[in-house]
Amino acid sequence: MSAAEIGRLVGAKRLSAREVTEAALRRIRDGDAAIHAWESVDEEYALRQAAVVDARIESGGEAGCMAGAPLGVKDVFNTEVLPTRMGSAIWRDHHAGNDARVVAQLRWAGAIIVGKTVTAEFAVHEPGPTRNPHNLDRTPGTSSSGSAAAVSAGMVPVALGTQTAGSLIRPASFCGIFAFKPTFGWLPRTGVLKTTDTLDQIGFHVRHMDDARLLFEAARIGGRDHPLKEERLASFPEKRNWRVGLARTHLWNEAPDYARRVLLDFAESIRCNAIEVVDTDLPAGFNRAHDVHAAIYDSDLSYYFRREMNIDERSVSAQLREIIRSGMRIPPDRYQEALRQQAALAGGLDRHMAESGIDMLLTLSSNGEAPMTEPIPFRDPCAIFSLCGMPTVSMPAFSSPSGLPFGAQIAARKYADRLLLDFAEYLVAQGLAPAAKIASAQT
Repeated sequence: MSAAEIGRLVGAKRLSAREVTEAALRRIRDGDAAIHAWESVDEEYALRQAAVVDARIESGGEAGCMAGAPLGVKDVFNTEVLPTRMGSAIWRDHHAGNDARVVAQLRWAGAIIVGKTVTAEFAVHEPGPTRNPHNLDRTPGTSSSGSAAAVSAGMVPVALGTQTAGSLIRPASFCGIFAFKPTFGWLPRTGVLKTTDTLDQIGFHVRHMDDARLLFEAARIGGRDHPLKEERLASFPEKRNWRVGLARTHLWNEAPDYARRVLLDFAESIRCNAIEVVDTDLPAGFNRAHDVHAAIYDSDLSYYFRREMNIDERSVSAQLREIIRSGMRIPPDRYQEALRQQAALAGGLDRHMAESGIDMLLTLSSNGEAPMTEPIPFRDPCAIFSLCGMPTVSMPAFSSPSGLPFGAQIAARKYADRLLLDFAEYLVAQGLAPAAKIASAQT
């Protein structure tokens, strides 16, 4: 069941939050020994939350749109009761004592936190123990690996993740589920591990596309106290016909033939009265987008995590130590120039889409199927859209020759989040994009 359906059934007293929570906890007990999606699970805490939801409904109170829906929380979000270890031995005993703002928003909507999902070390690259539910010998993708695997394996319908380059979209691609990353800044980052100032973004892993909208509306900060946000959303009115730009980016030739072929076939298959598909190039300068991203990323990581390296260098992975040292070698003027280029690239792409009448960009979520190990041996096709702060969706559209899933990535202009969700939901409703299936772990 989707989180939306759970919320409706629990709110109508056709199911109890306790029943739903107990079922999720059973699935975790039965499946996580093989998958290792969970950093921590507190069954008593989950059942206490369920009891609060049930009591509120029984007394005639508002159920909340996510009443009783089990939620996985990536272990970089503060949680009041559960530890927040951030994938690091240095913080293994850390209890924040508060919920991140977005976690609190979802709890107010009735969601049940069943546990914290595994993250790569400090949400960077060093992988945790999580395995891909479709093939235990393959990576689930980092850094939101546990969230993607937990949703893919059917343990929970929805989970929170983060993305600085491709940490949300790539795991969704490898694990065969949907992901939605809203526009940069739409969701509050209060109480969430900071790795960069201009790249960190919050998003969702979901098994049902309509849950992406549910989570977005429940988690975002809006309303009359935030008129600018409402005005920006309203600047992209609802429409039922879309112009899609098939974007062969500068990474096109890095993807294997089978991935390029199925993306082209997918672009052809979605052409209809409501969808026009055109070829488009990204504006000049995007061939350096990954270098700009790396300059910002490495500089910020070196600033935020050199303390951890000084506390206990041996407890910091060799991969992160190298990034920190690389960032320390980047002079301030180069960092400032990278920030200027980030703004220029984002503005240029937005103007290009507006002037071309393009509503969506279509490309790959990952360069094919999940490889055996991290780090991934190719540049990330998601980093461009993270750099530009654009909303993106990954859809489980493809299978590789070996039968493993990978996704189609769709990006919209900044603040066109609802338009993007409309389009993705249309593809699913019309059978133009497949639904996600619960993975059965195999080697």
